[in-house]
Amino acid sequence: MREDRMRRKVLSISAGGLRRRGAFALGEALILIIVVLIVFGGIFGSMAMTMRMRAFTQVDLDARLVAQSWFEAMGTTDKSMLKSSSTMFFDAVADRLGWVHEESAYRWGGMIVTPSMTPAVGGSYPIKLDVARSDGGKLTFAGFVSAYEERSAGR
Repeated sequence: MREDRMRRKVLSISAGGLRRRGAFALGEALILIIVVLIVFGGIFGSMAMTMRMRAFTQVDLDARLVAQSWFEAMGTTDKSMLKSSSTMFFDAVADRLGWVHEESAYRWGGMIVTPSMTPAVGGSYPIKLDVARSDGGKLTFAGFVSAYEERSAGR
């Protein structure tokens, strides 16, 4: 008889205990799922931000290299064209680099260059290059081209 009482107590405690343990385990599982989702969200958000920063940095680097190549090509282009017509001079530079003339700008791939020149100051022509991407954003580079020297472009 004593065993029956003990058995009943054990069984009754076990049955109620299982329900409480199951509810506790379910609560723990939900908390763990929420924590894992937050951690993964943070990781993927950080990766997305890093990719955006890398894309902006790459655009800046591409624009700088484009401007550098344009200034170097201007330095080696025939200076007689520079004195007669800035458009003819820029067309010659674009042809040398393999760029396509479109309206007032030049295009190659996703880059667009809009050059402009002001009157000569002391034998040097100030040049401004607006380098843009077709998807937006623009950087401006300034330099000069000497009317007398070969390889005279500066940045």
